[in-house]
Amino acid sequence: MALIEREYAASGLEVVRSSVPATSMSNPEISRMSSTEIGALMKPAFGSDVDAVVCIGTNLRSAYLAAGFESEFGVPVVDSATATLWHLLRLAGTARPIPGWGALLARA
Repeated sequence: MALIEREYAASGLEVVRSSVPATSMSNPEISRMSSTEIGALMKPAFGSDVDAVVCIGTNLRSAYLAAGFESEFGVPVVDSATATLWHLLRLAGTARPIPGWGALLARA
């Protein structure tokens, strides 16, 4: 997590807080996490002092929860895989709104 925080800081972004699993997990273990487990991992990241929540993790299926958490907490939720898709669609010139996956993909 420290490397990610340093990279964000180098880009002018402050990491207010982070939430990580209590123990190290393999990619297959992460992929088997339920929505409830992922939500419990994400919730500590929200607060009145954050402008957005970014979810980073190979096989972490947080994109399914983005729209619901945005509605609940009022801040954008950016899943790293969704952000990659968003960028690739723009590079390909095929960007269009994709509702239901959070604010990032809802924009054209």
